[in-house]
Order: sequence, then structure tokens, then C-alpha cells
Amino acid sequence: MGILQKIKSHSVTKNVSALGVMQIANYVVPLLLLPFLARQLGIEAFGVVAITFASIQLVMVLTDYGFSLSATYAISVTE
Repeated sequence: MGILQKIKSHSVTKNVSALGVMQIANYVVPLLLLPFLARQLGIEAFGVVAITFASIQLVMVLTDYGFSLSATYAISVTE
């Protein structure tokens, strides 16, 4: 069994490949859906959806920042 075959069959290589495909899909799928949603919803409804998504992203960032400030990790570590 060659070294390349051994690397290709390793579980870490398979996991990295799967995560790479998922990351690419996370970038490509929204770009493909954007024109479809704009055409199906119309300008006004698409604007409402875009503002809603932006608000959700803002809340997610603030929540994540809040968890970082609350030091949940520092509290959970026992000495």
C-alpha cells in the first residue's frame, strides 16, 4: 500500500475533505439562492427578508460576544 493511498484512506483526510466541501457549500449556496429569492419574492419582500437575516446575524454576534464576556469557560474550570 503506497503512502498516497494510506493518506487518502486516513480518517483525518476524509474529515478534512468533508469539512472543505461543507465550507465551499456555505459560500456557494447563498450566492445561488440570492437571484432566485429576488425573482420569486419581489423587491419589497426580498428587502424584508434581507433585513430579517441581517438582524438575526447581529443578534448572533452579540450573543456570542456576551458569552465571551460572561466567562463561562472560566467559571466552569475548577481549581
